[in-house]
Amino acid sequence: DGRVYVADRGVGGVHVLAPSGGFAAPFGVTGGYPAQLGAVGAVALGPVPGEPAGERVYVLDPATRRLVLYSQDGIWLDAWEEIDGAGVAASSDGRVYVLDSSTSQVAVLDAATGARRFAFGGRGTDDGLFTQFTDISVSADGRVAAVGDKRGLRVQLFDLATDEELGSASPPETARLRKSYDLLAARFNKGDDRCSGER
Repeated sequence: DGRVYVADRGVGGVHVLAPSGGFAAPFGVTGGYPAQLGAVGAVALGPVPGEPAGERVYVLDPATRRLVLYSQDGIWLDAWEEIDGAGVAASSDGRVYVLDSSTSQVAVLDAATGARRFAFGGRGTDDGLFTQFTDISVSADGRVAAVGDKRGLRVQLFDLATDEELGSASPPETARLRKSYDLLAARFNKGDDRCSGER
């Protein structure tokens, strides 16, 4: 609907910029547990399971190792515990993707329950692995994930298997590396404009 959600680590909380250019009251500012955040981390929007027209806001809280769920209007809905995340994304196929800092894997969670479905990746410099991932984005249909690896100076694209494919008699890999973009390449470094894989 044109609103922009900004994680403000300085002031704290999630600030909402309206299409008119004005800011709505922030939510998740430091305060009372569980509705408030110890520290605001990455933010993502995603559909509400079973409600295609609705969306909710996923906010990582690195201070309390949680993923906190809010309505689009900032009303606290739920919190999933024991999540040490560096980045988060959601897709329309009922999945939430979290960059798990403790394992260097992309953890794929069920959007309805927060239960872990599968994970891929790990720590390393080989293709398909990460040295310091910082951000993830997933296509709306949940078929492709892009992961920014700051220390590895690359962005890797993964093709993701659907639930139907994973439930078949001979399931494919959960995630298959499609392409790795080396950010040291000349086309990504023009004068002072240099890519780092940060976002």
